[in-house]
Amino acid sequence: MSIDLGKLGGGLRAMSLASDDGGWSARQGDVQVRIARGKPAAPNAVELLVELDSGCSARGRLQRASTGVPACDRLAGWTRIEARCSKLAQRGESPLEDTALVARTRWRPADAAQCAARAAKIERALIDAGCALHPDPAIGARAADCLRLADDTARVVRCKRLPPDFEAALLQTADSLRAAAETAERATLGVVEQQCRDAKATLAVIATRFQCPL
Repeated sequence: MSIDLGKLGGGLRAMSLASDDGGWSARQGDVQVRIARGKPAAPNAVELLVELDSGCSARGRLQRASTGVPACDRLAGWTRIEARCSKLAQRGESPLEDTALVARTRWRPADAAQCAARAAKIERALIDAGCALHPDPAIGARAADCLRLADDTARVVRCKRLPPDFEAALLQTADSLRAAAETAERATLGVVEQQCRDAKATLAVIATRFQCPL
């Protein structure tokens, strides 16, 4: 992620951001940038602070318009992300929500449960499509057996001693299991990991048969 400070003038430019528990920050030369999430009283806002070693500073706030119902704010946010997710269209999937309709609807507190359910459905679809991050921060490293299976399969396929149909089947299995591990819930992750270990055993037998390094 990055932020472009060029329009503030003073020779400022785009800066790469590093995330932390409270928001994002960056430092370049004598310029320090801090972006913080809004306080509980302003959950739809982010605060921007730019400080120079000379003592000059600039502050700003970006605040998203609210429906008055936090769960419906979440729904509106996910629909905007869905509208920009080209991967859903590439997969032939129809939009789950009409962004314009959601934006102009006058939501009431009684709609909170409905909004929460619809937002969760969009979130899951976008995670599966690769247009949103998985909420589990360890998602990229928690299924080590599946990651190793993908690496080992690629190594065996590079041997070029396997029949083409074997290569295709092995690659498809490894890719499918790795994708399943990336989206599996905690309750089912163990099942997927066991499938990866079973597939690794099968891969070892095939590699031995065709004298390919593993």
